[in-house]
Parts: sequence; structure tokens; C-alpha cells
Amino acid sequence: MELASHTVSAAAFIFKKGRLLLIHNPRKGWETPGGIIENGETLIAALKREIQEECGLCVEIQYLSSITSVVNSSKGYNGVKKILPLIIFDFVCECDQEEVILSEEHDDYCWVEIDQAFKLIRKDLLFRLESSLNKKIDFFGCTKEAETEVFEEIRVGE
Repeated sequence: MELASHTVSAAAFIFKKGRLLLIHNPRKGWETPGGIIENGETLIAALKREIQEECGLCVEIQYLSSITSVVNSSKGYNGVKKILPLIIFDFVCECDQEEVILSEEHDDYCWVEIDQAFKLIRKDLLFRLESSLNKKIDFFGCTKEAETEVFEEIRVGE
């Protein structure tokens, strides 16, 4: 038996006064900030780094909203040839800043009402956005006990 190998990613649904931040990636369309965790980095440190790199914001992390498993590998970028299947940890964050400073990876941003966000984002983000609005943690395929254990582990990483 061969054990599965995954890449871990953290992403943020950033809200300011009820509006959601979307950033535009020319390769992927409208998305939310986030990315792959680097060696030696905690989940929360990676989330904060990705937010800072991609949009120059300081945020307050509110809660973990979902954990999603993407089973397909994908084409890499920035020197990485292949990205293994992903485990994505989504967090809801709040922000007071208005101005976004984009990375070279993105070419536009907007603060949008939720109904407009559902029309702009990619299909793979729809369910994750919906989960972020539920104000509860959505774990897929876990028991309540497992949910509690995973959440406590993530809280320790802050």
C-alpha cells in the first residue's frame, strides 16, 4: 500500500463591513488570498504571510470555516513542476484597511457584496464561500470528536 501525499494550503475569506475581498488572478479568475504552506511554517503563519504577500493587508482571523480535500494533482508554477493533491484550510478574517497592495500574481481587486461574489468566483470556491458564511466549521467526513481535535490543534498554532 502506498500512502497518500498532500500539499497543505491556507486561504482567507476577508470581510470588511460585510463586503468580501476578491483578487483577480489572470490565470484563474477571481479568487481569495491564500497559498501553499512552506516548510517549517505553521498554518496560521502561512495564512498571514500569504495575505500580506498577495494583498498587503493585516487581518484579524475570526474562525476556521472549512477543510477541503482536492484529490487531483495540478500543474505547478514558480519553479514547482507539479502540485500534489491539496488539503485547503479556509479561514474567515476581518479587515479595517481599504487599500489593497497586490502582488505580481494578481492584476485587480474588489470589495463586493456576497451575492455578487457568488457570480464572480470560480465553481471550486462556491461551496467554500458558502461554508465561510455559516459561522461554523465544516469538516468533510469527520466525526464531532475529530472536528474538536482538529480545531484545538489549529488554535494551538496561533
